[in-house]
Amino acid sequence: MLAKETAINHASSSECAGKTVSHPTNLWVYASSSGAMTMAHAEPRELDGTRGWWMRDLHMFGTAGYGVVYVLDASPPVVVDTGMGRHTGLICDLLDRLEVDRAAPITILLTHVHLDHAGGVAQLCAAFPDAQVFVHGRGAPHLADPSRLIAGTKRAVGGMWRYYDPPAAVDPDRIRTVEDGELLEVGDRRFTAHAAPGHAPHQLIYHDHTADLLFCGDAMGIRLPDSNRVFASTPPPQFDLAQSRADVAMIADREPAGLCYAHHGYRRFDQGVATQYDRTLSQFVDETTQALQRHPLERVIDAVAAEYDAAAVWGEEKTRAEASLNVRGVAAMDG
Repeated sequence: MLAKETAINHASSSECAGKTVSHPTNLWVYASSSGAMTMAHAEPRELDGTRGWWMRDLHMFGTAGYGVVYVLDASPPVVVDTGMGRHTGLICDLLDRLEVDRAAPITILLTHVHLDHAGGVAQLCAAFPDAQVFVHGRGAPHLADPSRLIAGTKRAVGGMWRYYDPPAAVDPDRIRTVEDGELLEVGDRRFTAHAAPGHAPHQLIYHDHTADLLFCGDAMGIRLPDSNRVFASTPPPQFDLAQSRADVAMIADREPAGLCYAHHGYRRFDQGVATQYDRTLSQFVDETTQALQRHPLERVIDAVAAEYDAAAVWGEEKTRAEASLNVRGVAAMDG
């Protein structure tokens, strides 16, 4: 268990394709049960023993420790997810540090098109004109025309929309659709894509066979960095509990050496990780469903936010927004 968390506020800025953006940031600092302090890394971090993978926090929703992207230092480079668009400059900075030529090809693997994962695609493609984007076939139309995705995100996140930059359309010639079970050969690396539609019907996970890493998108929940604490991810409008549990079982069958969470970070995999998340999903949906039968929606959201006990980490607004998203996803299951 984590002890009390403390938040540190500061300001930072990023630059990509000539555009500089200033933004407030709220760093997560965790106090472990032993009293030692661990801070989510603002600087890029190379993942030990992963054959060239780097991770960078994107300070989503003004909070370090919530969302990351992964970059493979290879030829061509590989970027897994692109964040919300507001901080694409942090991805460009990492690629620049790895001495990637802006005219060189890069490969972008999208786990799904929710805008905290795919919101920066157009910006990254503008910065790297020879980038190619790999995405589930059901997500591809939303990249070419993001209008419906923008409208749906605004409905889902409410006031948190101010943390997003509205995405531009991606040239369809840059988009390559991926099917369940497809083997992708990128340079000398081989990835297998697997559909994981419980969280969203356009979600894919990617298994890098060289490093034996599995990039799980949101299929394994939302993890607090450098911890074993994972929240169920059950957002509206298309969360499917039975399929989500099947996705967890599918990931367990892959038996990767490690998992790379979009939210948040790398951890070694064992079967207990999958068993625990399956239990977390089922328990959260069962308890939330029962609570919604007895209490008004807003009261249930307040109760879940209190149970998260993350206000000292995320702030009151982000904590309640996270609870709201997941409670509303459960409520929509019966609607």
